[in-house]
Amino acid sequence: MKFILIAILVISSSIQANPSSNSLVNKYKIAYEKKTYFPSINSENHFYSINQSYKQQNEWVKYLLKENKKYGFKSSLSTKKDQLKYNINNPIFGVIIAKTPYTNFDIFYKSDFINLHVSAKLGIKLKRKITKQIKNSYDLKKEIHSIYPIIELSEYKFKDLKKITINDLIISNTGTSGFIQADKIKIKDLDKIKVNIKQNKSTEFTTINYSTDQLLNQLKWTINRALSNGWKIHSKELIFTSAYTELIPAKKGKYIIDFTNYSSIVFEIR
Repeated sequence: MKFILIAILVISSSIQANPSSNSLVNKYKIAYEKKTYFPSINSENHFYSINQSYKQQNEWVKYLLKENKKYGFKSSLSTKKDQLKYNINNPIFGVIIAKTPYTNFDIFYKSDFINLHVSAKLGIKLKRKITKQIKNSYDLKKEIHSIYPIIELSEYKFKDLKKITINDLIISNTGTSGFIQADKIKIKDLDKIKVNIKQNKSTEFTTINYSTDQLLNQLKWTINRALSNGWKIHSKELIFTSAYTELIPAKKGKYIIDFTNYSSIVFEIR
């Protein structure tokens, strides 16, 4: 009898320590349908490892793909500053999902989103399907098919953004909500790209410059993480680099983003 009681206690404690893989995702689904905030891990009193969070991310992405399309993959939090904030040593991975990409000069309504943020990135397309882990980032340069300036729209659907954890960011697929793709730029100009962002003609934002080597390392990490997470990487899917700016909380107004003199993106939030 004592053995049975101990066994029950062990099983019960195991269930509490390791909540079912889709328990939080089910609550995401309800919140998504109601267009309201997602529950955070802290509010649910759960603990997840990074790998458990990626498994839940896969479940969440599969649900979103029922009415959206996968356009590729991305990495976020690539700088040491960002990683220190969340006590991590690597970027985090996400899947690029949208119904259709937005276009230059589009108009968005802030009321259609929850905690909307924007960021400037590059989208890289590869020449061929990748099925094996990449060992040498330099060889990737030969595999690049084309490069596009990108503005990513992200929704962080949490009530208190100061309290979200790295696991919340992973499970929620880093808030991916859509993107604008501009005209492609030449591979030889990668090192020369400097991003300038203006909102309502006056507000400027601090930007980060990346060398070609840094961009290739980001590309390598994202490809390898996608493969590790069970995804297939097809030719000409987009792979986003990390942002050239910190996340910018969306405010109403007109935005002009120049990628040096090679390409520009213009859009308005009302």
